[in-house]
Amino acid sequence: MTGSGRLFQYLTFYTLVVFSTWTSAYGSIEEGAERGFEWNLHGSAVTLLGNNSYFGESEALFGTNTDDWSEAVLELGILGFKPLGKGTFFGALSGLYSKTWGHDASGLTVGYEQTGEFDIEQAHIGWRSGDTFASLDKDALTLQAGNFDYVVGTGLLLADGTADGGGRGGWYLSGRTAFRGSFLATLKSGPWKIDGFYLQGEGRGSDLRVYGYGGDFEYNFADSGLATGLLYLKVPNQVVDEDIFWQRYDSLALRTNWTATHNFSVKGEYIYQTRPGAHPRGWYLEGAYHWIENRWSPRVSYRYAQFDGDDLTTPADESFETAAYGFTDYGYWVQGEISGGYPLENSNLKSHMLRLKLSPYKNLTLNAIYYDFTLDQPNILGKPVGSTDWGNEVNLTADFTLNDNWMLSGVFGWLVPGQAAKNWTGGDNTWVYGMIYVSFSI
Repeated sequence: MTGSGRLFQYLTFYTLVVFSTWTSAYGSIEEGAERGFEWNLHGSAVTLLGNNSYFGESEALFGTNTDDWSEAVLELGILGFKPLGKGTFFGALSGLYSKTWGHDASGLTVGYEQTGEFDIEQAHIGWRSGDTFASLDKDALTLQAGNFDYVVGTGLLLADGTADGGGRGGWYLSGRTAFRGSFLATLKSGPWKIDGFYLQGEGRGSDLRVYGYGGDFEYNFADSGLATGLLYLKVPNQVVDEDIFWQRYDSLALRTNWTATHNFSVKGEYIYQTRPGAHPRGWYLEGAYHWIENRWSPRVSYRYAQFDGDDLTTPADESFETAAYGFTDYGYWVQGEISGGYPLENSNLKSHMLRLKLSPYKNLTLNAIYYDFTLDQPNILGKPVGSTDWGNEVNLTADFTLNDNWMLSGVFGWLVPGQAAKNWTGGDNTWVYGMIYVSFSI
């Protein structure tokens, strides 16, 4: 981490220590309170058991078997607020520890003796405007700086600001999500919202930062059930470290979510990117029908997504830049618990997704998801594979809310390789995958 980054974290830490002392006489945050603070503790653990990872060729690819492993994440934090002018000053600080036992299917833990690390996660301060602007809604303006979470839409471009895995551990749980040393200004009133941001994404080393800036505009047509958004993201040329140069690119993304009727909805996003010599594109379109009145409340949806890949016969790189995409729901944007979690990203990819979601009880949600994957270009990580047929994947999930604090989930999936996957790995076995996950929040 750079000296300025450490200085900012120290200043934030001491500010919040003073802040928590300042507000301690007022107790924990309560609804309607003018000031207060509270501590939060979040934890999760997962055990993953598989068979034939990388279609039976994980040892040939990584030098070790990546079928089975376990992970845990624990995050302790403090947040609080106090009146400042007609608005409210707020801040948050949290520390996160993640650990992996065994070698996960990303292959990134291979070669590390220690696969666990502690980091500062949330570390931000900010101000909400309250009643400062009489002509706008309450808290119309929010300013924040530091380490904070930021998600746009379904998380297709901006959702996860920090990389996990490798020596840090926690690849699957992906507990680190905050953008680092960043700034966000939000102006919101009535049906519209405008964001302006400077964001730094962090790699698996705290000194590996890639920054970008831009803005997002949202407008909701409440009477017609239509919500729209327009995102602009610019990432300039930059030297990440002595071995890594990040080439500039720009992204312009238009998204929409339309609740056409009580039961039927449509949403999608189209992204146009520019980089030297190329104009990659990515988009998705999804339709869903929800039988809300039925006991199990079934919801059926179909989505098609396409992201350009690099044509190896040309000098330019035409591949879609994934930016800082992240998980916001099953399939968004980890496409397939196996394919999207490990060998593939949202680039050089076409996918059909058919999903059935059921809620037989208030605290139980079930999903059955089918994917058909093909590559846009017949290569994987720059290696020609002679085919675009990646394979077919099925995921079965169950999420059970035990109480207000505890949640239990299970996933079972299998991935049948297509010719591209067989040519890439040399294996032809079905990749089978099971997971038990537990989380708590206090």
